[in-house]
Amino acid sequence: MNVQSYILSAENITKSYVSGEGKLEVLKGASLQLKAGEMAVLLGASGTGKSTLLHILSTLDKAESGRVLYRGVDISRLSPKELARFRNEKIGFVYQLHYLLPEFSALENVMMPGLIADIDRRQAKKIAKNLLMEVGLSGRESHRPNQLSGGEAQRVAIARALFNNPEVVYADEPTGNLDTKNGEALIELFRRLNFNLKQTFLIATHNERLASQIRRKFFIENGSIKSLAFG
Repeated sequence: MNVQSYILSAENITKSYVSGEGKLEVLKGASLQLKAGEMAVLLGASGTGKSTLLHILSTLDKAESGRVLYRGVDISRLSPKELARFRNEKIGFVYQLHYLLPEFSALENVMMPGLIADIDRRQAKKIAKNLLMEVGLSGRESHRPNQLSGGEAQRVAIARALFNNPEVVYADEPTGNLDTKNGEALIELFRRLNFNLKQTFLIATHNERLASQIRRKFFIENGSIKSLAFG
């Protein structure tokens, strides 16, 4: 299968950082491919390069070498303006911390990407309401972050990441601050969203139990993808 058959293809990605202790190689030729509508998990211990790889795939960071192809197009060749547009239109990102704005309600937090993009406020509100319903929080629209549980706040963050109807959604340890019950519920939510919305999801986690709920798995170790498993 050639690279045009994949919505996302990462080829031999490398990345290192320089600190007072010298050069630290984080990614050492990491490669993976995802087809449109797939859901996969990137599984590995802390410090193996999961977050760095997700940041590069989502254009939040740049690789030292290698390339990331989106529908066969090398995104490193995009101009800064084209890259910003690509990120805003095609990519959704969910962090371990929800990063909700404390002074705004759940509804307003979900609306924020639309308001920044100067979308009509009524339209932004309609989209946000539908997304909160999709993540099971239609009764929490007026609640501020400090009035939500950890699991609820993370669901709001997911709804916000979906506002622009991205084709690919990345989630970096989204259950890291949740207990087991809420973590499992969040993974089940991702599975349902993947089924209902047909978007591509790549979730990074160190939690093998949660990863077992997702069929396709990439294992990352020492900065490279070691193996691929199904089931």
